[in-house]
Amino acid sequence: MGKLWRGVAWTGAVLAVLLAAYLVIGSVVTARVLTRVLTVSAEQPQAPPSENPFDLGYRGDPGQAFGYAFQSVSVPTDLGPAPAWLVPAGPENGAVWAVWAVSVSPNAAAHG
Repeated sequence: MGKLWRGVAWTGAVLAVLLAAYLVIGSVVTARVLTRVLTVSAEQPQAPPSENPFDLGYRGDPGQAFGYAFQSVSVPTDLGPAPAWLVPAGPENGAVWAVWAVSVSPNAAAHG
């Protein structure tokens, strides 16, 4: 019975060491990956603005995108006025009734 308990103790010790190594290595790897993912640097590569008005990141107004007549307006919000475009309904705009495009982004100045 003594040999059996020594074998069980040895196996338990080896498993404990392996578990500790796994946790330490996993913590280090996780910390390195998260540091790379969450670190913001001044040099952020930026994709050129899209030419397609249906793409996210398109910089243009309804007139440039679709030829719609529009007005630049300001919409009051809890955080202050937000720039927007008012596209009035009319025969020159087809079936469009009204579209509000509110920009709350670092590129708000580009939206006019």
